[in-house]
Amino acid sequence: MEPHHQNPDEAVQGMLLCNAAYAAGCHWGTFRLTNEPVDEPVRKLAEALDHQEVPRERFRALLPGEAWDVPAVQTDSRPTEPKALQTRL
Repeated sequence: MEPHHQNPDEAVQGMLLCNAAYAAGCHWGTFRLTNEPVDEPVRKLAEALDHQEVPRERFRALLPGEAWDVPAVQTDSRPTEPKALQTRL
């Protein structure tokens, strides 16, 4: 699956690189395509968010069929990049 999907750490990096205020992960746990435990992507996402100092409420791993009312964001009040990303760029 690696050539076609981002892992949780790459997804958080992508969110930060495109300066997204919020992001949602979808279709995880829908089909068993790998040998990983079904809840591993969500756990790894939480670890990646914590490592990048991104509040967990900014990136949701949606359950199958779940809808998310994404909070409105004013363009002048977007969250700033975490220190971990700033040092790598």
